[in-house]
Amino acid sequence: MPHNVPDDWGMYWSVCSDCGERYHACGGGHDCPEGDQTSKSKRPWLKNSGYEYDHEGQEWIARVRESRHIARRDHKDGRIKKGDHYYVIVTRAIDDETGESWHRQFKSRF
Repeated sequence: MPHNVPDDWGMYWSVCSDCGERYHACGGGHDCPEGDQTSKSKRPWLKNSGYEYDHEGQEWIARVRESRHIARRDHKDGRIKKGDHYYVIVTRAIDDETGESWHRQFKSRF
């Protein structure tokens, strides 16, 4: 063994539970190439279709549309008033367990 390497150098190897890659403790952790635990998902092929996996909610999410608007009138929810500039963001979510999908719409002023 070289003189500048500690005797216990080979003892601190770990294996990533997501991707299975070995890494050493001296590296300060491991940057998993998966990054998002899709290996535990039942629908990993959705990653190739532009969806991102939300591990906490166990659902796949993709942004469908983003558009910019100027309000012509006050909105019913009271958050956006006439003349306000706002974005509308529509996302599609797919449940990882059942495959059921739905759309979510968000509005935000800018």
